Amino acid sequence: MTNTASVIAIGPIVETLRPIITAFVTTIVGAAITFGVALLKRWTGVTLQSTYVDSLRQAAQTEAGVLVAEASDNLSSRSITVTSPAIAAAAARIAAAMPEAVRAVGKTPEDLGRLVAGEIGKLQAHATKISVPTAIHAPHQNSDESHGETPR
Repeated sequence: MTNTASVIAIGPIVETLRPIITAFVTTIVGAAITFGVALLKRWTGVTLQSTYVDSLRQAAQTEAGVLVAEASDNLSSRSITVTSPAIAAAAARIAAAMPEAVRAVGKTPEDLGRLVAGEIGKLQAHATKISVPTAIHAPHQNSDESHGETPR
């Protein structure tokens, strides 16, 4: 059995300490919530920033592809500078289409121009790796036909 005398004796002590216990618990819970919110903000902020960076890179790839496609020589025989009017116009289109992403990542028009020029460089490098045949040959006959067999 429980001793009611000891339970009753602790009651006044708990009542006396209640404001201190309440303040302590409130402080601990408040600190935990603040820490949790800060972690969540940092985690989602990084996630949003990487999403913005990916979006800007995709926009730069699109702009670079358009510039290459519009050029009569596919820009393969030219050197493209970051200060080129075409690059500046492409960077301006990205900035106008995605102002929130540009602002969140902290990109300047020059940064966007470098991003577009870099994507053009990637396209130029990729184009030089592809070997284009100099002459188109007539297709060979089916190998079954060349051995005297009839096609099925």
